[in-house]
Amino acid sequence: MRLTMNELNITPSIPAGYRRNAQGHLVPADTIKPVDKLSDELVNALFDEARQLRCQMAAFKQRAMQQISDFIDLSAAEYGVNYGATKGNVTLTSFDGERSVRRAGG
Repeated sequence: MRLTMNELNITPSIPAGYRRNAQGHLVPADTIKPVDKLSDELVNALFDEARQLRCQMAAFKQRAMQQISDFIDLSAAEYGVNYGATKGNVTLTSFDGERSVRRAGG
C-alpha cells in the first residue's frame, strides 16, 4: 500500500523565494500578482483570528457550563430545588425575564 504525503500529514519544505499554489505547484513568489498576495494575507489573517475566537468560545463554553452546574448544585443544596438532571436541559432566566441561558444536554 502506498500513502501520499497528505495521508501521512507530511508537509514538504518550500524553498526560499517560492510559494505553493492551490494545485500544489511551487511558484516563484515574485511572479504572484499583488492582488493575489493581498487576498492570501487577508484570508490567512481572518483564518487566524477565527481560530483564536474559536479557542476563546471553547473556553467560555467550558466556564459557562461549569458555572451553570455549580449554580444547580447550590440551588439544590440551599433550596431543595432541582433545576434538572446532570445532563438534562436547564433554562435560567434573569429576574426581569429579559434574558435567559439554556444548557442543552445530550
